[in-house]
Amino acid sequence: MKKLLLALALLTTSNVHAIAGGQLLGWCLTPNSDEFASSAQAVCVGFITGVGNAHNVMIANKMIEPLYCITEPLTNAEIVGVAADFFKRNPSKMHLDAAELTLAALIEAYPNTASCKLAQS
Repeated sequence: MKKLLLALALLTTSNVHAIAGGQLLGWCLTPNSDEFASSAQAVCVGFITGVGNAHNVMIANKMIEPLYCITEPLTNAEIVGVAADFFKRNPSKMHLDAAELTLAALIEAYPNTASCKLAQS
């Protein structure tokens, strides 16, 4: 349990510079016609995939057990789609930390079930 709390602390932040879910979703949904679209969309992809990469690094360093289980390779677009869909379905949570919401989206979409653990063995 201590490792899980440490992981959540490392993946989320409580300082004033934290990115809220609504802000991240706004970047993800920036229309291509916007002059800053490529930058906003790059921040979106980098942030969401960064949360996943941090999760993987902590697992590899035996800091935590997997919080979710992805057994098939996914593209960045697919992972961003999972997070964006979760954000859209949970508008009352958009004030919460974007990293925390990204983790929640991945946990919901890819639960770490017993059968998943067997597939990873």
